Amino acid sequence: MSSVWIEYATSSPWIAAVMALTLLGPALIVFLERRKRLPRLVPWFYLVLVVPLQIWLLLLVTLQPGHYCQDPLQHSEFRAFYVWFLPFLPLLWHMAASPTVNHPYAYSLMLLLPMFVLFDLTVGNEMMHATYQSLHGSGMIFNYQQGPMNDCAWFDPTAYLSALRAKFRLDIVFIAVFLFGLVFARRRHR
Repeated sequence: MSSVWIEYATSSPWIAAVMALTLLGPALIVFLERRKRLPRLVPWFYLVLVVPLQIWLLLLVTLQPGHYCQDPLQHSEFRAFYVWFLPFLPLLWHMAASPTVNHPYAYSLMLLLPMFVLFDLTVGNEMMHATYQSLHGSGMIFNYQQGPMNDCAWFDPTAYLSALRAKFRLDIVFIAVFLFGLVFARRRHR
C-alpha cells in the first residue's frame, strides 16, 4: 500500500477512530452480548454508521493518489488486506456457535458487507491475476515508462475481461456460500 495513505490515516483522528472501531467493534459487541449488557442500538449504530465507513475506507485505500488509470491492485498491495478478516472472527464465531443471538439480521449484515469487500479485494484479486496469467501466458504488465500518453498499464483486453468475469463469479459464489452458512448455523440452533 502507498505510504501516502498510511501517513493520511495516522494524521487524521477520525480515520484512526474508524479503524479502532473496525478492529475492536465486533469483539466488543460479542463481549457485551455474552455478558447480556449490550444496548439495543449499538449493533444498529455499528451497522448504519461504522460499516459504510469501513467499506468507504477500504475502497479509498485501493485508489492510488494521482492515478487515473483504474489499474487493478498489484500483488504486494492487495495481500495486505488479508489481516482485516481477523476482527470479524469473534462475531462470526458467535453467530455460528451461540445458541441465542439477539440481533441476527444486524450481525449478518455487519459480517457480510465488509467481508464481501475484503473478499473482493483479496481473493477476488488473486483470482483475477491468476486467470489473466493463465489466459495471457504472463502476469499483468504494468507499463508506465512510455510517457504521458501511455501512463496506464497495458492489458490484453480479452484476457482481462475473462479475468474480471471469473472474479465476479467468485464474488457471487462467496455471497451465496456465506449466506447459506449463516442461515445453516442459525437453523442448527433452533
